Amino acid sequence: HMVKHSHYPPDAVFIEDAGWHFSYLGGTELVAEKLDSITWDPNDYGDRVTDRKNIAECIATGRDLFGRDREFRFVEIDETFPRYVRENMARLSKYIKPFNHELTNPR
Repeated sequence: HMVKHSHYPPDAVFIEDAGWHFSYLGGTELVAEKLDSITWDPNDYGDRVTDRKNIAECIATGRDLFGRDREFRFVEIDETFPRYVRENMARLSKYIKPFNHELTNPR
């Protein structure tokens, strides 16, 4: 589900259930490694983007790593996920956050 954000142009078109974006997977260290490999302008984000504590908190709560007005929801893997993911959940388990029905949106 895509939510309109203020940084998109007013005439932006959003397509429901258009696909999945898998990024920042694998836990704090893999996310930090990915972010450390990118050149950042300190004026844009400061050190918080690569700060391990911030990364861990963002992963745990669904908060945006860059401090943008975005929220990520944790959802159960169902038939809308790519077949490869559904058929290889055990193999991909280190990238899959255990789903808790009571904490679908932990904020």
